[in-house]
Amino acid sequence: MRMKVRAVGAGSRPQDVVVEFTTAVGPQRMVTDRNSVETGSLSVGYPLQRDDGFVLVALPRVTNTGSFRVWVPAGDVV
Repeated sequence: MRMKVRAVGAGSRPQDVVVEFTTAVGPQRMVTDRNSVETGSLSVGYPLQRDDGFVLVALPRVTNTGSFRVWVPAGDVV
């Protein structure tokens, strides 16, 4: 399963990229491996829960706020 993201900057290592994505509480960012982002999407865990147009997904890395799981709009999960 994949989630829509957009690259917004470079990470501290050449192979890293900073991506941003929409969550229920606003935009979040995280650093991930450049090779894991394909055509504007990132591989995430299967939705753990669904509620009111959002899905709870497990991320491959921690966000800038320290979250490993986030609520994202259902339309952003492909």
